[in-house]
Amino acid sequence: MIIIYCNYTSIKALKAERMLTVKNKAGYTLVELMIAVIIIGVLASIALPNYYKTRIGTRKGICMNNLRQIEAAVDRWVFENDIDEGYSVTQGDEDEIYVYLKNGKPECPARGIYTISAIGTYPQISCSVEGHVLAQ
Repeated sequence: MIIIYCNYTSIKALKAERMLTVKNKAGYTLVELMIAVIIIGVLASIALPNYYKTRIGTRKGICMNNLRQIEAAVDRWVFENDIDEGYSVTQGDEDEIYVYLKNGKPECPARGIYTISAIGTYPQISCSVEGHVLAQ
């Protein structure tokens, strides 16, 4: 038979030491949280400008595609109706032109307004948003 002698103070000291180690291991320190917040902030500062550039570029690409489709519809309308150069397109003519498009009148994703100029002029089709112009 083995008898282990422990006094009350040594047991109390062991419990206190164990509680301190458990307390120190649970949770995160303020420094660790601050580092995590700083890392997230740096990543966000890199990602957000790229996101906005991509978004603007995508909108411009969609608008340019819409302008090409409108231009093709105008060319077809001019050919089928034997329209001469210099003819000013009216609102009624625009309604006829948009019939040639599968989904009707397209909308600029940047909320621009499409304008059809006189036949044979440049740019024949334009968008009110700066930079949304077809190359000649």
